[in-house]
Parts: sequence; structure tokens; C-alpha cells
Amino acid sequence: MNIKDHARRKPRVHSWATLSNEQISKILSLSERDQLVHDIRDVVLIATGTGIRAGELRDLQWTDVDLSRRELTIRSNSGSIRKVPLGDETLGVFEARRARQPELELVLGVSPRRVIERVSRKLAVLSKSIGIGSISMYLLRRTFAARLVNSGANIWSVMGIMGWSMPRSITHGQHSAPGPLVHVAGGIPSDQRNQRIGEKLY
Repeated sequence: MNIKDHARRKPRVHSWATLSNEQISKILSLSERDQLVHDIRDVVLIATGTGIRAGELRDLQWTDVDLSRRELTIRSNSGSIRKVPLGDETLGVFEARRARQPELELVLGVSPRRVIERVSRKLAVLSKSIGIGSISMYLLRRTFAARLVNSGANIWSVMGIMGWSMPRSITHGQHSAPGPLVHVAGGIPSDQRNQRIGEKLY
């Protein structure tokens, strides 16, 4: 590639596709016909309600789920720890799952990796039924991030909850999350750190 070709290249734009509430409801509705209904529903609602990564959910222990304080402690592979508050729907999912398996150590049971793999395959099938390119754990996590943005959460609070070391750019994708999406710009000056995400930064 010569210099002219390089200059004409457009910068890479990362799509921030997310799921709408309607699309999530449809996924849950379709999953009711499946024998894995509890696992599919639980994984979808936990991921879209906490922004947890697949590996973090796989390793999540009940000792890190504080139902009384409505708080989730997420421990990443890098050793970092973050706290995520639990909304009513997500709290209900954890409470119901705990009631079904009171003796287990891990939230996803004795074979969490298998649960994640099976649910991921089912979501890939369901994505075709509702006209979405691909439903992945990453898409569910992005949907939670968009919800935080739309709720007006502080930028640095979003970074802490999502486990980001730097602000990310959130833009309109193929699927729109409820409400208007805004931009979270990288390299925000320190005097803007207290701005609300509900305000466009550029």
C-alpha cells in the first residue's frame, strides 16, 4: 500500500449495536419453548442487567452475589474487582436461581462453561428468528452499557461498572437501545469528568 492509498483509508469505526427492550422480550419469549429456558433467560437477563463478561459469569460464585445489599461483586481475570448494583429484574433472577440450587457454589451450576456454550448456541439460532445478525454475550454486555448511558450515569461511574480503563465511544449501531444514545469520548479533560452522560460530549 502506498502513501496515497493509506491517506484515503477511512478510520475504523467500531459499531455499538445494542438490543432494544422489545428485542430482549422477543428473545425471552422464544426461549420459553426451549428445555434450557431457565439458563437462557437467566444468562440474558444477568448479562443485560450487569454487563458481566462471559468468562466472569462462568466463574461467578454465590459468595459474590449479595442479595440483601442488591450488589454483585465481579472479579476479572486480570485480578480487578468491581461492584455492580442489581435492579429489581436482575435481583429476581438471582433469587430464583438460588432457590433452585441452594447447595451449589457457582451461579451457573456445576458445569458453567457448558451452560455458557449451550446458551450461546441457542442465542445464535434465536438471532435468525428475530432478524438480528448475531446475539452474543458481547452484544448483551454492550446493551447494558447503553442502558447506563441512557440513564444519565456519570461517565466515570459507567467505566467503573463496566470495568473499562478508558472511556469508550458509544454510537448508533444496527440495533438501538431504548432512548437516545450519546457519545462517550476518549481523552475527556479533567474539568469535564463530572458531566453527565446524558449530555452529548461532542
